[in-house]
Amino acid sequence: GSTVKLAILARKEEIEIMQLVGASEAMIQAPFVLEGMIQGVTGAILSIVGLWLMFRILRDEIASVGLFGLLNPLQFLDMHNIALILATGWLLGAAGSLFSLRRFIRTWRS
Repeated sequence: GSTVKLAILARKEEIEIMQLVGASEAMIQAPFVLEGMIQGVTGAILSIVGLWLMFRILRDEIASVGLFGLLNPLQFLDMHNIALILATGWLLGAAGSLFSLRRFIRTWRS
């Protein structure tokens, strides 16, 4: 929410000009929502990379302790789960940006 608020304040003059010209609310909000989507996917990618690094570091340690010796060898996330994490990050980024944008625009117009 704070990031969106700062982005709106930085582009306040552009938004006012777009409103004067007659741009719809959706047209004004689209770049901010797209930015939220990009931030969500970037966060998801960073979390997957962090999980992979921790998996690589701890895989041999856990195997040597024999904690999961009776089970199948540990495996990293499959492509379905990775896609699910990416989609969740994308949706959360878009939704968070959209909700904070709508809340801030309502208070800004008042």
